[in-house]
Amino acid sequence: MLGAFIGLAGAAMSASASKAEGKARQRAAEYNAQIMRNKAQNIEYAKRAETQISVEEFRRLRSQQRAAFAASGARGDVGSPLLVQLDEVAKMNMDILNDRRARQIEAEGALSGAEMQLYEGRMARRAGQAQARATLLGGFSQFATDVGL
Repeated sequence: MLGAFIGLAGAAMSASASKAEGKARQRAAEYNAQIMRNKAQNIEYAKRAETQISVEEFRRLRSQQRAAFAASGARGDVGSPLLVQLDEVAKMNMDILNDRRARQIEAEGALSGAEMQLYEGRMARRAGQAQARATLLGGFSQFATDVGL
């Protein structure tokens, strides 16, 4: 009879441990999700800074081009010099957009990873709860068998 009660107590302790493990895994997943959200925010900040740097470089290059055309005596507002400048503007704008797009994809990946961490945490908590219930049921069943119910 004492063994039956000890077995029941063991089942209760095991169930409690399973539940606690599920909660701990959920907390760890929430922490990891926050880290990934922070990473996404940092990527966004970097994107803004890199865009600003690219725009400044673009403006410097445009100024150098205009100065070079002026020094050569060519007019920069007509003909081939104008076409060269327009082509450079288009290429630089495309480079800036591609860089921003790459950073946006990276940030969205981090946010998706955060959501996945949260989902996995919820599933770990639920698995812990299910394991706890199964352990308790098994313990009660064994107790009932040992006591003769």
